[in-house]
Amino acid sequence: MNELWRFNVTSSSWSLITEATDSQRATPLAAVGHSAHCIENSMFVIFGHHQVYGYLNTVQRYDFGEMSCVILFVCVCVSVSLFVHTIESKRLKLD
Repeated sequence: MNELWRFNVTSSSWSLITEATDSQRATPLAAVGHSAHCIENSMFVIFGHHQVYGYLNTVQRYDFGEMSCVILFVCVCVSVSLFVHTIESKRLKLD
């Protein structure tokens, strides 16, 4: 399931944010065991586990104003989510 919900404080109601039809994603990739942090008008979703792709080694940024998501960074390491908002990174030895 890949859903992102928005809460309206004024009306105390939830609304589902739907996928964009163009090349830009409207929502971050679904992830469990990720870390998400809101800074100004953006939410950063760090690593996690996806049911199809497995462990995610990405940093995604969801822009609340534009209601769109981009992948900012792909780590070239093996990341293991610990499901407590912590990441352990194991670097691959490239010889």
